Amino acid sequence: MLRLGDVLDVQIKLQDVPAHDVRGVLLNPDGTPAAKVAITLAEDLPPAEGTRTVSDGEGAFEFKGVADWEWYLWAAREMLRAGTWISVAGQDIERVKLRLAAPFTVWGRVVTEAPDGTPALQAPLVSVIPHAGSGRREWGRLLNFMLMTPPPGNSLASKAQQRMVRSFLLNEELAISAEPDAAGNFSLPDFDAGGYRIVAMAAPPPYYLDAIRLGEIDVASGETEISSGEVPITVVYKANGGMVSGTVEKCDSGTVLLVPVEPERRWFGFLHSARCDANGRYRIGAVRPGDYYAVPFAGGTAITLDESLFGPGNRVTVRAGDSMVVDLRL
Repeated sequence: MLRLGDVLDVQIKLQDVPAHDVRGVLLNPDGTPAAKVAITLAEDLPPAEGTRTVSDGEGAFEFKGVADWEWYLWAAREMLRAGTWISVAGQDIERVKLRLAAPFTVWGRVVTEAPDGTPALQAPLVSVIPHAGSGRREWGRLLNFMLMTPPPGNSLASKAQQRMVRSFLLNEELAISAEPDAAGNFSLPDFDAGGYRIVAMAAPPPYYLDAIRLGEIDVASGETEISSGEVPITVVYKANGGMVSGTVEKCDSGTVLLVPVEPERRWFGFLHSARCDANGRYRIGAVRPGDYYAVPFAGGTAITLDESLFGPGNRVTVRAGDSMVVDLRL
């Protein structure tokens, strides 16, 4: 920032870092070389900025002087696109293969398992987040946004909050999101083949998120490869969850978070939270059966999931249909 009369002595120091070459070939959908197509080497998604080159007559391309990092290679021609992540670590990268393909639509459905007479579920938002590389955005900001302002009597499930989450994701240009229709069906258009994490929001009680499947494979535990629209996504909600309640000393307006013991499930939809009332009492219903760490946070405190917070002293086992009392201390 320069102001009238300012005189600044700005020094910019450059550091030598190891650099390597990246070589590969760009192909058309039928496997023939794709000539004279621009290719971008970028640090992150979306690949709006980066180093560019053009494939030669045989579809070959080369980037010289690439630093050690995780990079995204991207090419597009008319309605066809190609992209892949590469990791440059101590040596040149050879024989990278990019194949142009048309984007596709992934279909999915939300299903519920609940006793007769249970109110119908208005299915929450479903999103897919592409792999974002070493330069990926920090999701802690979204985690705090969601958990510090839970709607009364529920965790992470109000429509207004879903709209804010969707706006956050789309403004970051990372996620493809959809709201299921009344029958639970949804579609996610404009897909490119690659690695994605499928995210489903928590549901209002008495429902909880139980599973996310791609075909018959459980993919709730992390990133999965999606290469076509032929395999559907299934999101399963159940209504036989347990309840955890108790008191937290000095927790007025604080938050109690139930964190799955399985690290791969420490993600939206599988986290459960509640605010303490003025007397430090909390209650979390519709909890997915399983093992959790019960972690309290003082009001206004940024929530950071750190292994130091987890231990045998705050580990709880939630069983279907059961209620348990867990008193905690900050």
